[in-house]
Amino acid sequence: MGEGLYRAYLTARYRQRDAFEIYAVGESSTYGQPYGPSAAFPELVKMMFEARLAGRPIVVHNLGRPGDTMYPQSVDLLRMLKVRDKSEPAVVLIYSGHNESFQRTEERPYLAGSYSALKRELLYHSLLASDLLILFERRSGFQGLRDFVDYDYHVRRVIEASRQSGALPILSTVIGNVGGVEPNVACVAGDQPPGPSCASVSELLEPGLRLERAGRSKQALALYDGLLADHRSLEPLLRYRIAKCLEAQGRFALARHEFWRAIDAEGPGTFGRAKTGLNDYLKRIAKEYAIPLVDAVALFESHSPHGIVGNELMSDGHHPNMQGYLILAEGFARQISRAFSEPIHRTLDEQDAFREAGLGSSEQARALTDSGLWLLFVSIGHPEAQGRFELAERRFESAAALDPEDYKAWSGLALAQAARRKGMPLDPAYADAVRRWVFSNGCPPAGEAAALAQRMKAEGVDASVLEGMLRAGTRPCGSLRN
Repeated sequence: MGEGLYRAYLTARYRQRDAFEIYAVGESSTYGQPYGPSAAFPELVKMMFEARLAGRPIVVHNLGRPGDTMYPQSVDLLRMLKVRDKSEPAVVLIYSGHNESFQRTEERPYLAGSYSALKRELLYHSLLASDLLILFERRSGFQGLRDFVDYDYHVRRVIEASRQSGALPILSTVIGNVGGVEPNVACVAGDQPPGPSCASVSELLEPGLRLERAGRSKQALALYDGLLADHRSLEPLLRYRIAKCLEAQGRFALARHEFWRAIDAEGPGTFGRAKTGLNDYLKRIAKEYAIPLVDAVALFESHSPHGIVGNELMSDGHHPNMQGYLILAEGFARQISRAFSEPIHRTLDEQDAFREAGLGSSEQARALTDSGLWLLFVSIGHPEAQGRFELAERRFESAAALDPEDYKAWSGLALAQAARRKGMPLDPAYADAVRRWVFSNGCPPAGEAAALAQRMKAEGVDASVLEGMLRAGTRPCGSLRN
C-alpha cells in the first residue's frame, strides 16, 4: 500500500501533459556549475529551441547534482520516468563521468559487492525503498560501490529505463580541462610512507621547471623523461610537464597525446576528470544501443587551439565556462533536431545566454569567484600547481573587474597571487585560509580584512589588490554580496 501511495504522489507531482520533456542526468557540470541551473546546458538547449519543440512547450527536469555518481542519478531519473506519460515526447540527456573513481573489480570488498547486488535485485523494484535508501546514503555520506561493473550497470539502466518510458536517451562523452590544470599526484604532507613527501616532489621537479622558465624546453623534457623510470607514482605530473614542453616547442599533436596520458595515469584526488577509457566505453555503449551520441571531447577539441582543451573553454579543472556549455548544448540540440526533424530555432552567444539565464554582472562575478576558489581548494597540498594558481588568479581578476565591491574576489585574488609567487600550497595556514573562504559568505569578521591584507603584503601581493581588499572589506557586512 505504501508503494502505491508513493507512486500516486509522484504521478501528481511530476507527470506533465502536452509538453516536450528534457531530462538531464549527471553531476556538477550538468547542474551548471559555476553558474547554476538557470545556465546549465539543458536550459541552453531549451533556449536554442525557443522553449518549444514538436509543437509543445519544453519542460526541463535537470537532475544534475554536484558530487553525484551515476548510481544516485539513475535512482532520481527512474523515479520520474516511472510516472511520466509515455505518449508525450521526451529526451534524456546523459553527461556523467568525472566523479566515477573506479575501484578495480578484483579489489571489490565482498560485503560491498553483496550490498550492491542486493540493491539491484530487491530495492530497485520499489521506488519507495530505493528513494529511502538513496536518502540515507546521501545524508550519511556513504557512497557505496564505485567500480566499473556498477557504473556500467547504472548507465545501461538509465538507457533502458528511458526507452521503456518513451523517452529518447542521448549519451555524451565527458571532457575536462586537458591542458591547463595539472593532474592530481600521490604525495603525503610529511615523510610517512607509502608515498613520497610533497616537499620532496617539489624539489625533484624544480630543476625542470627552472629550465622551462628559461625557455629550455628540450632539456626540461629530457629531464622529466629520465625521471619517469624511477618515479612511477609521479607519472601523471611528469607526463603533464612533458606535454607542456612539447607544447612550447610547437609539437602540438604529441603534446595533446601526452596530456591525455597524464589524465589517464591520474589517480584519485581532490577532483576527477573522465579518462580515455571511460569515453571509449561511452562511445561503445551508444553504438551498442544505437542511440545518439554527442562526442563532447571531439567538439571541444575542434574549438580549442591545436586541439588541446584548456582554459579557453573551461572554468576550472572540469567545469566548462559559458562558451564551453554553449558548445555542449549545441551538440545535444543537433541530436534532438535530427531525431525529431525540427531545426534549431536560434543560435546563442554568451551574452544571450547570460541575459536569458538572469545572470547579471554580479552573478557572473560570483561564478568566476567560485571557479577561482575551486582551483585554490584543489591546490591544497599539491607539490606543483602553478597552472591552477595562474588560472585562479585570472578568474579572480575578472570577477573583481565585474564587481569591484566583491571582497571574496579580492581576497581570493590575493591568495592566488601569494600562492603563485611563494609556493604556499604546502603551508597549513594557506589551507586554512582557502577552506575558510570557500565556505564563507564573503563577509569578513571585524578586523580580518586588514589582518589578511597585512599578511598578503608580506607575501608580495600587488598593492592594487591589497587596496581592493581593504576597500571592499571595510564596507558594512550587511552590504557585502554573498
